[in-house]
Amino acid sequence: MTDRFNELNVKRTTTGLNAAESREFEALFNARSAVEHDPQIQQERAHINQQYAETAQESAFQHIFRTNINGYTADDWIGNRERILSWLDETKGEQLSAEWFEKVLQESPALAKQLAWSKVLSSAERKKQAAETALQQHERFRLLCRTHGLSECKANEDIINSVDRPVISTQIPGKPELITVDGDQIQLIPATQEEQQKWEQAAFDRKQQRLRELAASDTPQALRELKEISRRDSLNKTRNLEQVYKEHQVLKSYVERGEDRLPPLPDRWNGRVLDADFIRKADRQILRPMLERHGIGRVNARLFGYTEDFFTNAATKLAELEREISGVRSYSF
Repeated sequence: MTDRFNELNVKRTTTGLNAAESREFEALFNARSAVEHDPQIQQERAHINQQYAETAQESAFQHIFRTNINGYTADDWIGNRERILSWLDETKGEQLSAEWFEKVLQESPALAKQLAWSKVLSSAERKKQAAETALQQHERFRLLCRTHGLSECKANEDIINSVDRPVISTQIPGKPELITVDGDQIQLIPATQEEQQKWEQAAFDRKQQRLRELAASDTPQALRELKEISRRDSLNKTRNLEQVYKEHQVLKSYVERGEDRLPPLPDRWNGRVLDADFIRKADRQILRPMLERHGIGRVNARLFGYTEDFFTNAATKLAELEREISGVRSYSF
């Protein structure tokens, strides 16, 4: 339509139009005017123009943050972006670009103090930094695995490292999940028995090493630490620490979520015996309604083999457990 309109418009201003062409030109002109004034078309054009402007700005910023200024590059973060945009004077026809950025800093070097900078690294320095970052990332991953009972397999590591601030959920027994900032849930692989035994052995070895170090020292601080170890060992002899944490986990959920208002778990679910084996093998579709209807505390209690009587005086028991493990939480190997 546009090509025909332009063709008739040129002819109208040069040789003139016959009657049929004049009617066609008028129809095309009216149709074009209607399109140009259509609110939906105008909104779509405004959206396209905005996208174009945002794309152009992002491209300019990428070039700016790669521009070497005396051996440094400006860091790409929102604070730097806002300050750089505040320097722009569009009334003078200035446009965001790496060339404009260099020119502004040459004319006003003091502006550089408003930005955060990073040193431009050599190839060898970049490799060293990448190796250090990878090592830190791997150690963070291993800590998450020990804390939440996850397998140290590559699949878990790839998933966790793809998220800036990973949040691990263990609400569903035996089915740990990673929760993304968008609320997506990604299934993770729980630790194997061999991995758990390895962690326990490593913790035991660290403890023995620390005991040897303390035995070789006669400082008051070393004596206090030895007493604390003795106190915790005495606690462990009286009561298995893993059992304490299990009971604490169950009661904490039950009390803090007010699950005493929910009905007890039935003996059977969908015609099958509702025992620990059933819970371990159940998929998310089965566990979700069970958790919502009866509570996380009760489901975990059934998983660990506790009866409904376990929740009698739950708040008092939870307070006692908190006191029992208060020292363990602040002192561990």
